[in-house]
Amino acid sequence: MLATVTEVRLCNSLAVSVSDNSLTGLIFMSSFDLTLHSPGGSELDLETTWLELRAKHVPGVPHTLGSAPWASWLHMTTGYNAGYYGYLWSEVFAKDLYAQFKARGPNGPLNPELGMKFRKDILEPCAIHPGSQMLLNFLGREPNSDAFLQDLGINAGSQ
Repeated sequence: MLATVTEVRLCNSLAVSVSDNSLTGLIFMSSFDLTLHSPGGSELDLETTWLELRAKHVPGVPHTLGSAPWASWLHMTTGYNAGYYGYLWSEVFAKDLYAQFKARGPNGPLNPELGMKFRKDILEPCAIHPGSQMLLNFLGREPNSDAFLQDLGINAGSQ
Protein backbone atom coordinates (compact mmCIF):
# COMPACT_ATOMS: atom_id res chain seq x y z
CA MET A 1 0.00 0.00 0.00
CA LEU A 2 1.35 3.44 -0.90
CA ALA A 3 1.83 5.98 1.86
CA THR A 4 -0.27 9.10 1.78
CA VAL A 5 1.37 12.50 1.31
CA THR A 6 0.59 13.29 4.96
CA GLU A 7 2.28 10.09 6.14
CA VAL A 8 5.38 10.84 4.09
CA ARG A 9 5.53 14.40 5.44
CA LEU A 10 5.12 13.11 8.98
CA CYS A 11 7.92 10.56 8.55
CA ASN A 12 10.22 13.15 7.01
CA SER A 13 9.45 15.60 9.80
CA LEU A 14 10.22 13.03 12.47
CA ALA A 15 13.40 11.84 10.77
CA VAL A 16 14.84 15.33 10.41
CA SER A 17 13.70 16.41 13.85
CA VAL A 18 14.67 13.53 16.07
CA SER A 19 17.63 11.87 14.40
CA ASP A 20 19.58 14.89 13.21
CA ASN A 21 23.08 14.32 14.61
CA SER A 22 24.56 17.34 12.88
CA LEU A 23 25.96 20.09 15.05
CA THR A 24 22.93 22.29 14.42
CA GLY A 25 20.64 19.36 15.22
CA LEU A 26 22.45 18.70 18.48
CA ILE A 27 22.30 22.38 19.40
CA PHE A 28 18.59 22.52 18.60
CA MET A 29 17.75 19.39 20.55
CA SER A 30 19.97 20.42 23.48
CA SER A 31 18.27 23.80 23.53
CA PHE A 32 14.83 22.18 23.55
CA ASP A 33 15.87 19.80 26.34
CA LEU A 34 17.38 22.57 28.48
CA THR A 35 14.40 24.86 27.90
CA LEU A 36 11.93 22.23 29.07
CA HIS A 37 14.03 21.36 32.11
CA SER A 38 14.59 24.98 33.16
CA PRO A 39 12.38 26.76 35.70
CA GLY A 40 8.97 27.26 34.11
CA GLY A 41 9.66 24.72 31.38
CA SER A 42 6.84 22.46 32.46
CA GLU A 43 4.40 25.31 31.77
CA LEU A 44 5.49 25.77 28.13
CA ASP A 45 3.47 24.60 25.15
CA LEU A 46 5.62 21.85 23.65
CA GLU A 47 4.76 22.43 20.00
CA THR A 48 5.22 26.20 20.23
CA THR A 49 8.55 25.78 22.01
CA TRP A 50 9.68 23.14 19.50
CA LEU A 51 8.78 25.35 16.53
CA GLU A 52 10.39 28.49 17.97
CA LEU A 53 13.66 26.75 18.79
CA ARG A 54 13.66 24.86 15.51
CA ALA A 55 13.19 28.07 13.54
CA LYS A 56 16.10 29.58 15.45
CA HIS A 57 18.54 26.65 15.18
CA VAL A 58 17.42 24.63 12.15
CA PRO A 59 15.55 27.03 9.85
CA GLY A 60 13.88 25.74 6.73
CA VAL A 61 13.17 22.22 8.01
CA PRO A 62 9.50 21.34 7.48
CA HIS A 63 7.27 20.41 10.40
CA THR A 64 3.90 18.70 10.26
CA LEU A 65 1.66 20.36 12.83
CA GLY A 66 0.36 17.93 15.41
CA SER A 67 3.10 15.37 14.74
CA ALA A 68 4.74 15.79 18.21
CA PRO A 69 8.26 14.58 17.27
CA TRP A 70 9.49 15.27 20.82
CA ALA A 71 7.24 12.42 22.03
CA SER A 72 9.31 9.86 20.12
CA TRP A 73 12.62 11.29 21.32
CA LEU A 74 13.80 8.61 23.73
CA HIS A 75 15.97 10.97 25.78
CA MET A 76 13.00 13.14 26.62
CA THR A 77 10.88 10.24 27.84
CA THR A 78 13.40 8.29 29.95
CA GLY A 79 14.55 10.79 32.56
CA TYR A 80 17.65 12.06 30.76
CA ASN A 81 16.61 15.48 32.05
CA ALA A 82 18.67 18.31 30.59
CA GLY A 83 21.55 15.98 29.76
CA TYR A 84 21.39 16.00 25.99
CA TYR A 85 23.91 18.84 25.75
CA GLY A 86 26.49 16.29 27.00
CA TYR A 87 26.73 14.99 23.44
CA LEU A 88 28.14 18.35 22.36
CA TRP A 89 30.73 18.22 25.13
CA SER A 90 31.76 14.73 24.03
CA GLU A 91 32.45 16.19 20.57
CA VAL A 92 34.60 18.93 22.11
CA PHE A 93 36.61 16.43 24.17
CA ALA A 94 36.95 13.95 21.29
CA LYS A 95 38.35 16.65 18.98
CA ASP A 96 40.78 17.75 21.70
CA LEU A 97 42.00 14.18 22.19
CA TYR A 98 42.31 13.48 18.47
CA ALA A 99 44.27 16.70 17.96
CA GLN A 100 47.06 15.08 19.98
CA PHE A 101 47.28 12.31 17.40
CA LYS A 102 47.05 14.70 14.44
CA ALA A 103 49.88 16.76 15.90
CA ARG A 104 52.16 13.74 15.43
CA GLY A 105 51.84 14.01 11.66
CA PRO A 106 50.18 11.81 9.03
CA ASN A 107 50.98 8.64 10.97
CA GLY A 108 49.88 10.15 14.27
CA PRO A 109 46.76 8.02 14.66
CA LEU A 110 49.01 4.95 14.36
CA ASN A 111 51.68 6.21 16.77
CA PRO A 112 52.22 3.28 19.18
CA GLU A 113 53.50 5.37 22.11
CA LEU A 114 50.61 7.80 21.95
CA GLY A 115 48.18 4.93 21.42
CA MET A 116 49.49 3.23 24.56
CA LYS A 117 49.21 6.51 26.49
CA PHE A 118 45.59 6.82 25.32
CA ARG A 119 44.95 3.26 26.40
CA LYS A 120 46.52 3.77 29.85
CA ASP A 121 45.06 7.23 30.55
CA ILE A 122 41.61 6.97 28.97
CA LEU A 123 40.53 3.42 28.17
CA GLU A 124 41.93 1.39 31.09
CA PRO A 125 40.67 3.56 33.97
CA CYS A 126 37.18 3.67 32.43
CA ALA A 127 34.96 5.03 35.19
CA ILE A 128 37.43 4.61 38.06
CA HIS A 129 38.53 8.25 37.71
CA PRO A 130 36.42 11.27 36.79
CA GLY A 131 36.47 11.97 33.07
CA SER A 132 38.02 15.37 33.68
CA GLN A 133 40.97 13.72 35.45
CA MET A 134 41.48 11.21 32.63
CA LEU A 135 41.48 14.05 30.08
CA LEU A 136 43.97 16.02 32.17
CA ASN A 137 46.22 12.94 32.49
CA PHE A 138 46.26 12.30 28.75
CA LEU A 139 46.44 15.88 27.53
CA GLY A 140 48.83 17.13 30.22
CA ARG A 141 46.58 20.20 30.52
CA GLU A 142 42.96 21.12 31.02
CA PRO A 143 40.84 20.24 27.96
CA ASN A 144 39.72 23.12 25.76
CA SER A 145 37.53 23.75 22.74
CA ASP A 146 40.29 24.87 20.36
CA ALA A 147 40.32 21.71 18.19
CA PHE A 148 36.53 21.63 18.08
CA LEU A 149 36.32 25.25 16.99
CA GLN A 150 39.14 24.77 14.49
CA ASP A 151 37.25 21.84 13.00
CA LEU A 152 34.35 24.24 12.49
CA GLY A 153 36.66 26.73 10.79
CA ILE A 154 36.82 29.04 13.80
CA ASN A 155 40.21 30.05 15.15
CA ALA A 156 39.51 31.27 18.66
CA GLY A 157 42.74 30.42 20.55
CA SER A 158 42.65 28.77 23.96
CA GLN A 159 39.39 29.25 25.79
